[in-house]
Amino acid sequence: MIKFFRNIRKSLINQNQMGKYVKYALGEILLVMIGILLAVQVNAWYQDSQDRKLEKQLLMELKNSITRDSLEIARNLLNFKRIRKNAIYLDSMLTIKANYTPKMDSAFGRISIFFVTESDYVIFDRIKSLKSGIISNDSLFTSLSNYYNFSKFLAGVDRYFQNGAYFRQDVYPKYFKHYRYGSYAQIANYEELRVSNEIRVAIDYCINDANYYRNQTKHRKEHARELIQDISQELKRFKND
Repeated sequence: MIKFFRNIRKSLINQNQMGKYVKYALGEILLVMIGILLAVQVNAWYQDSQDRKLEKQLLMELKNSITRDSLEIARNLLNFKRIRKNAIYLDSMLTIKANYTPKMDSAFGRISIFFVTESDYVIFDRIKSLKSGIISNDSLFTSLSNYYNFSKFLAGVDRYFQNGAYFRQDVYPKYFKHYRYGSYAQIANYEELRVSNEIRVAIDYCINDANYYRNQTKHRKEHARELIQDISQELKRFKND
């Protein structure tokens, strides 16, 4: 093709038709420019098509990941409610100076099981490692960032409070003779425990922390639910495109 155009230009020069030669050369340049622009446009279209395919795949993986998160968040919320219930029960029993009952052992064994299950960051970390804008909906990306940042924040609070560690290291060895994780803590001397300010404060810790975690986990659960809905709505856009 290049040889063909070269022959035409050469023929025009040989015929001393410089006017036609200039017009032809300009036309050839214009065709080349149009060809380049078309190639760039096709390449951009192809790249955008690939990006959208990747975005759809990532959104589907995010939806599945956050759905799994939701199950763990629900378990966390149930656990904090149980801690709060058992701690309030113990506080009321000690306040009225009630006699010992085996139910107290069960309650004491369950009030220290604080844990925050972090979200699965794998998919979102992958998204952040890719080029900017791979998630084309800026509002959705911001909501995702807030969701995962809040998970890290709450896990950091849990590491700071360390309520479970306090019970295992200080409370259980001092006031109990047997302990089974999440099951029971057998009281060694109930009369000593009943009048202990340390025990009352420890129970207060549990009530306060359980209230805090319960409220924050409710917020986290709702955020996850909204994200799943938003991602589902975004995925519908791909079906309509």
